[in-house]
Amino acid sequence: MKQAFKIGLSIAAFIAMGFFLFLPEIKTPVDGKIRLKYWMVSGLQEQPFHVTEFNRTHKNISVEVTALPWNEHEKKILTSILSGNPPDLIFL
Repeated sequence: MKQAFKIGLSIAAFIAMGFFLFLPEIKTPVDGKIRLKYWMVSGLQEQPFHVTEFNRTHKNISVEVTALPWNEHEKKILTSILSGNPPDLIFL
């Protein structure tokens, strides 16, 4: 019983280590400022108040808002995911 547990634990540890080998590299911006891409489905072209307030109070983080038209949002989101450049946040 203990032998099977040790083998199972060893296999689980080996698989977990394999996952870490394929994690993408985290790139730190040169200026140290974090930029978040926030896409929202809306007819409004103006930036929401909460994002403006967040950018004002958090100097080292910048939220960039993109308003997506309702009739094109699915295509743009899928294209960005398939191209490997999806937004950080999506509000549908």
